[in-house]
Amino acid sequence: MTNKHLGLLATAAFAGCPILAAAAGPSLDEILTNSGITATGHLSASYTAGFNNGQLLAYRAFDYDANSFEFNQAALTLSRLPTSGFGGLVTVTAGSDAKVINGSYGSGGGDFALTQGYLQYANGSLTVIGGRYVTLAGAEVIDDSQDSNISRSLLFTLAEPLVHTGVRAAYTLGSTTLYLGLANSALSGDALDTDKTKTVEAGASYASSDKKLGLAAYDYYGVDSGTKTNFLDLVASYQLTDKLQLVGNGDYARFVGNHVDVDVYGVAGYLNYQFSEAWKGSLRGEYLKTKNLTPGGDSAGKSDLEEITATVGYSPVKNVTLLGEFRYDFSGDKNFPDPCAGFPACTGAGDSLSKSQGNVGVKAIYTFGNAS
Repeated sequence: MTNKHLGLLATAAFAGCPILAAAAGPSLDEILTNSGITATGHLSASYTAGFNNGQLLAYRAFDYDANSFEFNQAALTLSRLPTSGFGGLVTVTAGSDAKVINGSYGSGGGDFALTQGYLQYANGSLTVIGGRYVTLAGAEVIDDSQDSNISRSLLFTLAEPLVHTGVRAAYTLGSTTLYLGLANSALSGDALDTDKTKTVEAGASYASSDKKLGLAAYDYYGVDSGTKTNFLDLVASYQLTDKLQLVGNGDYARFVGNHVDVDVYGVAGYLNYQFSEAWKGSLRGEYLKTKNLTPGGDSAGKSDLEEITATVGYSPVKNVTLLGEFRYDFSGDKNFPDPCAGFPACTGAGDSLSKSQGNVGVKAIYTFGNAS
């Protein structure tokens, strides 16, 4: 008997047994909730259209492939994190964005990534985690469903780490949480460490009692294969009204040694507005100064990068968000790909570069889970 015949028999059996169907057990959500396990996730897909002649967009984290449809993220997080005792969390991500996450861990470029996987111990005000986990730094995150814009900021891409492998302790004192950690690398988050040196993570965050004001400062210092890394991140957010939120992010990153001498420092500002329950908008602007990072620049390798992004979001139902975005990047130097008509047979090196790049994009995000 074939599998097809077995399937038909099973269907007929269930159709003929309404009593059994009526006596069905609890749903998966109920089982997980009763077990103290939280399951959340999202699916996201997008299309980006670039204005330059190049297929790739420079200085982008996940939306670098222009004029292309992308299935960005299929992410699932399972966690059991009690307020006292041991617990754990696992986040798996599939899709095109997994390549970047794997690259940060030094795990190749596959379409499936173990974004997070850590054990946790909590006792009163103290929480300790160990394993793989996302960075504390930055106003933006890997998770598509938690960001206001489609594209990630220049700071997110050029200055901030994505992930870490190590151990982190957090201690809460009223409205303030102090952090101290030790990781393999601040720059790449590599799971496999190639030397004995480690990166120290230290910082603090503050949230006012009314949740309107948030402040955070984090610093990472370490040595990776002879390259000294020093990274400072500052984030401030303020809920000006029920609808309007202001966010600021400032970064300084320096990588020096082993034939490397790179500086990145800059600021990003965000204006997020909730027009209605269904409609929202976000405006982001950035200015970065770089050294020995871009193809353009002066004799000392110094150059500037700026961008402005406008994003509109619409949620026809609670767990679906549709985003539309316009972004324009610009610089005083030729830092962006824009190949000439005869590329690669251009007449000079500058023919393949431009002082600006722009794009529009759309993205759909579906979220699910049993989190309250």
